[in-house]
Amino acid sequence: MPTSLVFLARRGVFVLALGVIAPGAPGVSSPTSPEGAAPPAPTVAAPAAQSAPVGAVGFDFGANREDVFKAFYQTGLDTSTAYSVTNLAIKKDSMTLLLKQGTVFLMQPIGGEVTGAAFIGDGEASMTPPSRTQRFMLNKYSGAETLKEPFTEAVFRFCDGTDRTIRALGKPAPASGEAARASQILADRDGWLDGTRSQHLEIHLEMQFLENRISGLKGQDFFLADFHTAKHDWLTYLYNPQDIHENIISASETLGAKGRRYLVPWVQWHKQTDLDPAGHYVMLPEHDGPRVIRVTHNDMTLNMPTTKEVEWEATLKIEPLMDNLRALRFDLFNNADYDKRWYEEFRPIHVTAVTDESGQPLPYTHKKDQLLVLLPQAAHAGTSLTVTAKGKAEVIYQLTAESFGLLPYPWYPQYGYIGGRSTFHWTVRVPKPFLITGSGKISREFEDKEKGQNVIETACEVPAHLPWVIFGRFQKNQTSYLGDDSKKTVPLTMHSFPTMTVSITDPDELEELEEDHPVTYELSAPVTKVQGILNEGKEILKLYEKIYGPYPYDELHIAQMAPQLNFGQSPQGFVQLSGKAFLSQARTESDFIHGFLSHEFAHQWWAHQVGWASKDDEWLSESFAEYASGIFVNEYQGPQRFQRTLETWKKFAKVGDPQAPIAAANMLNGPNAGYQRSYLLYEKGPYVLHMLRVQLDDEPYKKVMHSVQETYRNQNISTEMLLREVNRVTGSDYTYFFDQWFWDVGIPSFRYSWRSEHQPDGKYLVTVHVAQRDKNHLKRVLMPIHLHFKDKTIPQYKPVVQAEQDIKIMCPTEPKDVTLDDDHTLLADIAKTS
Repeated sequence: MPTSLVFLARRGVFVLALGVIAPGAPGVSSPTSPEGAAPPAPTVAAPAAQSAPVGAVGFDFGANREDVFKAFYQTGLDTSTAYSVTNLAIKKDSMTLLLKQGTVFLMQPIGGEVTGAAFIGDGEASMTPPSRTQRFMLNKYSGAETLKEPFTEAVFRFCDGTDRTIRALGKPAPASGEAARASQILADRDGWLDGTRSQHLEIHLEMQFLENRISGLKGQDFFLADFHTAKHDWLTYLYNPQDIHENIISASETLGAKGRRYLVPWVQWHKQTDLDPAGHYVMLPEHDGPRVIRVTHNDMTLNMPTTKEVEWEATLKIEPLMDNLRALRFDLFNNADYDKRWYEEFRPIHVTAVTDESGQPLPYTHKKDQLLVLLPQAAHAGTSLTVTAKGKAEVIYQLTAESFGLLPYPWYPQYGYIGGRSTFHWTVRVPKPFLITGSGKISREFEDKEKGQNVIETACEVPAHLPWVIFGRFQKNQTSYLGDDSKKTVPLTMHSFPTMTVSITDPDELEELEEDHPVTYELSAPVTKVQGILNEGKEILKLYEKIYGPYPYDELHIAQMAPQLNFGQSPQGFVQLSGKAFLSQARTESDFIHGFLSHEFAHQWWAHQVGWASKDDEWLSESFAEYASGIFVNEYQGPQRFQRTLETWKKFAKVGDPQAPIAAANMLNGPNAGYQRSYLLYEKGPYVLHMLRVQLDDEPYKKVMHSVQETYRNQNISTEMLLREVNRVTGSDYTYFFDQWFWDVGIPSFRYSWRSEHQPDGKYLVTVHVAQRDKNHLKRVLMPIHLHFKDKTIPQYKPVVQAEQDIKIMCPTEPKDVTLDDDHTLLADIAKTS
């Protein structure tokens, strides 16, 4: 709807002479434009150029940031002029929005710049996904592998000068009868974009617009199209160069008991110049995504006078990556409950001050999960600056009756994917008698008697992400591990509860624990159990150092959580174990702890020393950690137990596989998406790695793993970078392997038969006929063929590369039987035909 002056004034949006709201806007007056006066006739502009658009000359976006922020979704259309368009193509990377015939209304300027438009008419959105993964996902959600979607209405929001293209190629005409409808759809779609949190992505157009204009950033401008289709209702396309996946198409759905609408992504992809002809990502992640600054160090004090609120003070050392930076934009939630909105006060996070290195206050805006800080003078690439932010956050949550953790959301300023990587030094204060444990190397641990607090100082001198702490009425045990090859001593600590009684009645928690009625658990951590966990931890470290290289950090701390928290997690230098690990053997699987503990230990290599670059690559954390645990189970408990693990992986991989490739596990939506994602990352992924290890053999596999950890230490990598290292170390090209198992779907079903023919020289020619059932997702595999003779079995490994093929093997005597893949090294169904 048109915005009135009264409406704006109530919200502190002022009509500025320099154009926060354009002169001549309906219902808005300004000193330079009498109310109701017609705007000046538009001039025909050239199509949008590559340089960033600029606002009105002399307009100060920094000083007027609050007004610009509010005006972004409250500004209406300039309905005095309509632009008639015919076959006007708006092309963004590989997406084309063709306005075949219709009318476009531009928005009134904000800060002298047009940031949106509305279209009514006949249009078409078209795009061909660049890779098999994106084609699969688009087909899954839209019903076709290419997008060719007619639309009749659209709203565009942008800061890339798209209005210049419309002015240049459209024909201006007096306002038409479509103005009212155009204004309505702009108001509706802006209201939707303004009030939504989305799944898998966050849209912060207002703050990005401010950042771009305050600092004059080039190549960082976004374009969003919300277009109405007959088949899928409203679809949203976003091109944003500040995301590692610059392109994304989303639908919208009502989810949850409260009926909130969310953006639900269908498919996301990198820009064309980041891909090779096959659609593989070739850009180094460190040169992609959010690339305005880098936080190199975080010195933070966490003061918890109670078990409700954290008083935090974060001093960030920052390296600018672009010139002329006059504003810094961080991720910082306003509300730490993800189901809430930023304007709700359920778990509020408030910034109380931001200062520079000298202690001088810096202007800032903290809105909609973003913190924008203005700098007193421009910062430049190659320099460094220090900013300190202070705040309060209600982010403490209860782990057990006597222990507490911190919610895993950005409740202090963060920058980059999953918070970015930096060195850190944290000082943590909690009420006595609680003890603290967590990430980093503990340099100091003491009691502040005056304040009645226990305090630790912990630090990490290599760039890390996801540091964390918890606190509680723990008992503390400690030992150390000495590396066989590294000769490095790693202190190990265990924080646990001597005894704990936990009653669980919540239906969801009971379902997670596979209980059908309320239960009471008795947990105990006697010295023998604690020592057993620590000793097993040493065995895990010993094995992993042989496969992946030295333990990456100075210390490793372990802590106990409650059984209803049916998960473990592994921040940097820190392993949190579900309380199920402390149940008696009668209440859980007798060997549950072995795979669980080794999975969490493995994250120190796979997640932390080497991390994942985007959601496409999360298998580098979860699948690699799960397969590492499988290797440990095989070594620690024996091959028979590992075969049970393979059976479990295969069972659930077959459930998850039809839903998406592993690469798209995090793009799944719907009521079962969480389970399907888990089946791909925790079941199919590790089985794929087992196939790779068998195909490479043990020693080459270790060389590859060592090389990846050494080459990419303290970096986040893409799967393509892993593949390049596999190819480099082995001297062979395994692109086909990753294409068919990681970037595609399909678990093959092989049927085989065999026959033997006596040869003139007395030998036997064995012919094995192998056929694949799924002709659409053919797999190229190294098939283990087991020749069973009277006194022995001889395995042979032969490539299967066709839908049907004969494999011929000459044998000195006739085998009694021939079987395929007796050790289940392939993720496949294999059956002998008559």
